[in-house]
Amino acid sequence: MKRKQIIFEGLKKLNEDLTKEQLMGGKISGYDAETIGSLVKISRNTVSKELTELCDEGLVVKIKSRPVQFLCRESLERILDVRIEASLLIVKDIKEILDIYCTGNKNIQMEDPFAMLIGYDKSLSEAVEKAKAAVLYPPNGLNIMLSGN
Repeated sequence: MKRKQIIFEGLKKLNEDLTKEQLMGGKISGYDAETIGSLVKISRNTVSKELTELCDEGLVVKIKSRPVQFLCRESLERILDVRIEASLLIVKDIKEILDIYCTGNKNIQMEDPFAMLIGYDKSLSEAVEKAKAAVLYPPNGLNIMLSGN
């Protein structure tokens, strides 16, 4: 069995007994790489790297808290009885997912959609401000073409 699969199985095992009440009550919001690593006997930094790859593959939800936490997407979908959209695989807080799927309000919008961009408030801040200005330009905004990585 590959290392990535071992880590994924370890995360699934941690998620087996997870309940909706634990998530809603804030008792558990995910599992950090150190906890998963100690379960599967693999170093924290290796576990973190592999979990990030699993998130990129759409198998894991990444919660960008301190420390970063992870949940198995399949388990979370089973607990909430929904299909989690790909745009919600990386969130700042598990409450983002719970607000959308548990309150039934699918129209909840992020305060700033640019906040998901790495560097939106630092190296990309000037570009983000220009994009916002173009979109909000009266009367109907300007046409925008994004290119690059």
